[in-house]
Amino acid sequence: MLALIQHKFLEHPCERVKLLVASCLSNIMRLISSILPYDDDIMKVVFRLIVETFQNLDNTVGPTFGKKLEILEIMAMVRSYHIMFGLECNDLILQMFQCFFNIKKHHPGTVKTNMQSILSSIMGCCDAICKKL
Repeated sequence: MLALIQHKFLEHPCERVKLLVASCLSNIMRLISSILPYDDDIMKVVFRLIVETFQNLDNTVGPTFGKKLEILEIMAMVRSYHIMFGLECNDLILQMFQCFFNIKKHHPGTVKTNMQSILSSIMGCCDAICKKL
């Protein structure tokens, strides 16, 4: 777990390396979903890396597409995006929305279902937060 959060991996120039790191980190969150695996500052970097993997989901033929879908599925299943609210990662939440809304290609039903699950849950949280204000 500690090896994955080294700067040389989180900021690696190769997109495939960063994707594999994001995949490993999302699986760590899946395995220990009841606790945060890292401190708040590291979690913000982790979520930034994960959200960046959702960019270019229109490229369905590349070798990285399957990993991106796996990360999306884990995020929807574990609901780790709720942690983003507690960390006040509003810019990342907005970026994730933009990634999902910018998809132009047709994706299988599970992809749409995962995206809808994430988006609707986030919208529900936003409503709850706005009502408290």
